[in-house]
Order: sequence, then C-alpha cells, then structure tokens
Amino acid sequence: MPRLTSKDYLAQRRLLIEEWFERDMIAFGNVSFQAQHDLHDFYAPTEPFSDAEALKHRAVMTKGFPSLPQKAGRALQALLHGHELHEQRLVAAHEAVGRPSSRTAKSRGVRIAAAARQKTDLRLLAKAIVELSISDTDGSLLSELEERQRRKRP
Repeated sequence: MPRLTSKDYLAQRRLLIEEWFERDMIAFGNVSFQAQHDLHDFYAPTEPFSDAEALKHRAVMTKGFPSLPQKAGRALQALLHGHELHEQRLVAAHEAVGRPSSRTAKSRGVRIAAAARQKTDLRLLAKAIVELSISDTDGSLLSELEERQRRKRP
C-alpha cells in the first residue's frame, strides 16, 4: 500500500473539512462512531490549522498512535463510499419524483445518522433544551423525569 504523502494528507483533510462544514456532515453519518473519531483524531477537520500545523498534528498523532493512520485511511474510504451511495440515493429520488409510487406513506422509511463532534456545541445543546422545554406545554416530560428520579433513589 502506498505511503500517505503530505500533499495527499492535506488534500484528504481539505475534503473532510468541506464535507464537515459545507455539506453539513452528511457523509460522516455513514461511518461508525469509532471511524468518525479516527477521522477527527488523525485529520482534525474541525480545527483551524494551517497546512504546517496540520502536518505537525499528523506527525504527533502518528507517533503517539501508530495504528491511527491506517484506521483513519479505512474510515476515509468508508466515508467516501458512503458519500457515493448518498449521491446515488439523491439521484434515484430525484428521478422518481415524476413517477407514481406504489409505496404507501407508512411503508416509506426515514434514514437517520449521527455525526460525532469532537467538542460539545453548547449553543446547539442550549437550543435543544429550550426547544424541548417549549414543546413540553403540559409538563408531561418534566413529570416523567421527576418520576424516574424518584424511582432511582433508594
């Protein structure tokens, strides 16, 4: 297997940065949680590194975790494969818009995937908590939480 050159590493890192920031992390959801962490650890796509800093980060991570480059390479291949499948699904869905569907509303599925973030986004967490509290107009969620806490106590 060919060695990863600095030029290739930087190109792959740019691709992951683009995927993370410009395509809303969609392809990251197509790989396992551990693979996402391997990509973040090795390529650091969410860190604002210059090319020189990114190469230094690569050297430090490779020295500290010798198997990480291989794991991240496999994860990158899986991410790219997942990205291709996602694009194929979009094309198929676009072509199917004009055709009548034999599927019912109940038979249609929804695909949900998670993208692992390296750092907690406190703004998004706060927004989710506020939205949850707004949607709990009858207080049932709060009551359920209090009941669970009572059951945990001895």
